[in-house]
Amino acid sequence: KEYTVDMLTTFCPGEPKDMIKKTLTAMVAVKYPHTSYLCDEGDDPELRKFCKEIGVVHVTRIEKIDAKAGNINNALKQANGEICVIMDPDHEPHPDFLHRVLPYFEDPKLGYVQVVQAYGNQQESLIALGAAQQTYTFYGPMMMCMNSYGTVQAIGANCTFRRAALDSIGGHAAGLSEDMHTAMQIHAKGWTSVYVPEVITRGYVPASLPAYYKQQLKWARGTFDLFFKVFWKLKNNFSWRQKLHYFTLPLYFLFGLISFIDLSIPILALALCHTPWEVNIADFAMMFTPLIILNLLIRQYAQRWLLEEHERGFHIIGGILRIGTWWIFLLGFIYTLLNIKVPYIPTPKDDGHQNNWRLCIPNLVVCLITLIAIFYGLSIDKSPYSAFMAGFGLINIIILLIMTMMAQEKFLNEMSLKIKNHILYTPVLVPIIAFFIRSRALTYQLLRNSSVIIAILIVGSLYSFTQINQINQVDLKTLAPPEMKSTGGFYTGIYSPVFDSILNPNDVLKFEKQFSTRFDIVSFYQSWGQESINYFPVQQLNEISRKGSVPMITWEPWPQAFPEFNSHPELGKGIKTCKFISQGYFDNYIKDYCKQIKDFGHPIFIRFAHEPDNHVYPWSKGGNNTPNEYIFAYRYVVKKFEEEGVHNVTWVWNPMLASGIDKYFPGGDYVDWIGITALNYGKAQVDEKWYSFAQLYEPYREKLKALKRPVMIAEFGSTAYGGSKEDWVTQGLTDIQSKYKEIKSVVFFNSNKDNIWITKWRPDKKTTSIDWSISQKHTKVTEKLSQFPFNQHPFVEEKDSPADLNLRKPEPLYKSPFFTGTEGNYELLVNNKPFYIRGVAYNTAHDWRDGNLPLTRRQTSKDLENIKEMGANTIRRYAPGVYDQNIMKEAAVQDLKVMYGFWFDPKIDYYRDTLKLLKYIREVENNVAKLKKHDAVLAWGVGNETWGLLKHTYSKPYLTKVRNQYAKFIEHLAQIIHEEDPTRPVYTTSEHEENQIAGEIVSFMKFAPSIDIYSVNSYYEEQLSELQQLIATHGQGRPYLVSEFGPKGYWLPWYTSYTANRIKENSDYENAELYAREWKKYVVAHKGYNIGGVAYCWRDRMEGTFTWYGFTDYHGRFKPTYHAMKAVWTENKVKQPLPDFSIAAPGNNLEAGKAYIFKVKGPNIKGLNYEWMVQKDEYLGELNSMRLQVKGRAVK
Repeated sequence: KEYTVDMLTTFCPGEPKDMIKKTLTAMVAVKYPHTSYLCDEGDDPELRKFCKEIGVVHVTRIEKIDAKAGNINNALKQANGEICVIMDPDHEPHPDFLHRVLPYFEDPKLGYVQVVQAYGNQQESLIALGAAQQTYTFYGPMMMCMNSYGTVQAIGANCTFRRAALDSIGGHAAGLSEDMHTAMQIHAKGWTSVYVPEVITRGYVPASLPAYYKQQLKWARGTFDLFFKVFWKLKNNFSWRQKLHYFTLPLYFLFGLISFIDLSIPILALALCHTPWEVNIADFAMMFTPLIILNLLIRQYAQRWLLEEHERGFHIIGGILRIGTWWIFLLGFIYTLLNIKVPYIPTPKDDGHQNNWRLCIPNLVVCLITLIAIFYGLSIDKSPYSAFMAGFGLINIIILLIMTMMAQEKFLNEMSLKIKNHILYTPVLVPIIAFFIRSRALTYQLLRNSSVIIAILIVGSLYSFTQINQINQVDLKTLAPPEMKSTGGFYTGIYSPVFDSILNPNDVLKFEKQFSTRFDIVSFYQSWGQESINYFPVQQLNEISRKGSVPMITWEPWPQAFPEFNSHPELGKGIKTCKFISQGYFDNYIKDYCKQIKDFGHPIFIRFAHEPDNHVYPWSKGGNNTPNEYIFAYRYVVKKFEEEGVHNVTWVWNPMLASGIDKYFPGGDYVDWIGITALNYGKAQVDEKWYSFAQLYEPYREKLKALKRPVMIAEFGSTAYGGSKEDWVTQGLTDIQSKYKEIKSVVFFNSNKDNIWITKWRPDKKTTSIDWSISQKHTKVTEKLSQFPFNQHPFVEEKDSPADLNLRKPEPLYKSPFFTGTEGNYELLVNNKPFYIRGVAYNTAHDWRDGNLPLTRRQTSKDLENIKEMGANTIRRYAPGVYDQNIMKEAAVQDLKVMYGFWFDPKIDYYRDTLKLLKYIREVENNVAKLKKHDAVLAWGVGNETWGLLKHTYSKPYLTKVRNQYAKFIEHLAQIIHEEDPTRPVYTTSEHEENQIAGEIVSFMKFAPSIDIYSVNSYYEEQLSELQQLIATHGQGRPYLVSEFGPKGYWLPWYTSYTANRIKENSDYENAELYAREWKKYVVAHKGYNIGGVAYCWRDRMEGTFTWYGFTDYHGRFKPTYHAMKAVWTENKVKQPLPDFSIAAPGNNLEAGKAYIFKVKGPNIKGLNYEWMVQKDEYLGELNSMRLQVKGRAVK
């Protein structure tokens, strides 16, 4: 079909005439028959003459109304073509322009056809490049999508209208955004539209900041005006897609308001010491990173539909330009709300390149305000959140400064010329630029073609990381203790009968030379009796320890060695020994022996009452002892050692037969190692068979696995009666090496004087003793001992101990200057005045278990003010941490003291890891030097429960060595702190675990005498009630601090309450009563022995359950414990604001898929507001989906 076509363009005074002449010439050159019009708003004589020369109809008007739309409508009065093309004066159409668009008008419902608005000057300046980049995606995939949805946007340039469609709306619609207004009106009349994604015109993009800002202000004001005044009138005439389109399109210009908020957030957050969200920064990064990456990948994927190769990229310049235009967009929005008119000014095309500092003033003001906020915010609030906000602020400053530099077009042009004229430009920069362009193209291609795969990989990886991280955040010792704790290496030992009579270290050296190895265990036997006290070989044991070996005493309770029991009806006959041990008959002897072992101090194995299933011993069935009597006796002896503060013993329990494990095992709390006797008698065996080591050991193995203890072959050897002794030993070591990883020690039974035959068989009439010994001629054995793991010696000679090299020696004569009085009347002095600690463990944001509350200055101030009102005078805080400055400043404001503690990892090997120790030493030195100026510091803490918690990682005797080294490390720190800050005491903290606390006290008294205060975290009333006596017995007249007390824990099963096989958690009111009772009965009641107590803890901690601890919950609301301790500490009556209540649960065994009801029960619970939530407390599992149906004080 042939159409009559009119092509119109406009001209306003001030626009470049050369530009309009080129456009008019290109219009005339369009091949399809048409009439060209110039709508000349200024009636310019030169253009009138030019139009006449090239055959263009020149139209002007006298009454200038409705700006561009009025100018076009004036021309339409005399133009009568069926089709009308509106061209921008800077866009030159291709000769085939009409041939490409007219065929679409075969559809009689088609109102207009829009083509691409492409540009040819985007390289003119950074402003031009950024402005062009902002349009690429719009004219590519976005307009293509609009074409599919019937919402093609008419643009003021290159749009071809059906004249009937224009006439149906009264001509080109007026307004600052006249193109969008025209499209809205045409769509409202039911006309359709088409987008042709072809570049068949090319024009000019704004190349200067003033031109760009004028264009954006006009568009923002005009678009908002259409939204508020036109959309709501026409919306009922739109399809649902058009409604969505015209409702959301103006929202683009709300970017100014959004950017204003974005720029304001870090400023306000820093100035007000507030954080805009409460989320862990790492979690925020995990949520935000996928969003950013997916946004990038989606944009790259969408660039498949861009029209020209040069359009592809990250469009960073366009993004910066848009951010820097925030205040123009915001101005357009405000002008709309206030109905302030903006004159219609054509986008300037030739306003030249200038340095536009004045237009950058709003952005520079924001930069200055942000910079001031950063300095101010960080000076008063040093926390990760303020640093994070400062980081955001710096990013904003960098973006706005880049935008400012982009606006200095003249300066950039001059710099560009200087660079291009530089001698290095061609040989150096040109190749680099070329390489960058090639690399960029390959990167874009990869992102476009692999976006989906990359997105899946990244999101999958991040999800996996969050799952793994969630598991790793859990305290693994709570989940699953290690199957086998570290023993520090392999213990190769030796026993010789010569050690029993005279323990001479030189004899050990001879055997080591003979075996070509160093023995880690020196084994000998001692019988009970006064002789073992009088002739205890302490000097020899010390020498053995100094050379890096551990003595092992097989300690045999023979009752005949006690003359006072000769007339005893049972002990005198050597029977019922175990029963009388547990009844205290041998307590004096055991106590004396404990003192010998305790004074020795170094690691030592004790193989007590070995082989209880061997009837030849008086502690066995042969002595009329029952298995239970043996177990009670064994436990009794171990407990006696613990009560006496003996911390260096490694208990080795050794049955004779595998069947004895089930009957006689004393329990995991009393046994450190399992000893096994593996002696091959050969023909001297009852059945005269030769048994390999594997045959002897295998019957024990399955039962040993369940005990989860390291295994020692406490007697290892073979006769030569029926085979090769050397081959037997070598093969046994090979089996241990390859198959039996649980075996961590082998002690050679190197005796040739064993007179205990188990049968009457003898190799000849002259032989009276069994020969188990190994000699130098057994070269296979010595070669095997040089291999792994037998060459992995746990300890080195004391002179070579790496961790000792940098540690100071203990000062046993140290006397603390920070106290007055004597035991029972101790007083801590602060500024020469008595000070009794009423402390709160301020745990907020210590680690992941303490929640993610941002500990800003504002929050810290609020917390410490509430703590002060509670009646406390001290907080305890473990550090160093990013919140130190906030806490110190606010503590000073509230007149609170701070017990500043350094936490040391209980998984560290303090015997070997010298690098970690040096790091800790530097950390302590630096922080004490930095913080000693703060008056709020009360004392320096070094370590928290580390000595005790090492047991979860290491096994004795290596544990003993690590603990001793840790205590020496604490002494070193105490000395350097006293030198750096002689005005404050030093304390260390232990966990009150009744099986170890006495030994721990003794260890610190011996190895860390420079500690001023010994503090104990003591839970359970059963333990708290004994604490004062424990310190009095073992603390050498030193004051102590109850550094933690609070609710019943869940660590010690024998003190923990259970309901239906589940741990019972006290209610908040039971906890409140418990806290108050513990303070009154066990802390302040012993004032003078102790210097105060610290209640645990301020904020609910995610341990046990979400509500087990805490004076406040996760929302900062006071719990009954707060009010109870406030009443105790202030000695005022404090009314609990909430009644006591409990939650009635349906039962313990809940089935998936069923509904259950939980109800609040208690007196006086009417009129309360209830808030229900499901808290996840599974460590390795996931909760099923749960839907809560809340009905007041019940939830389903």
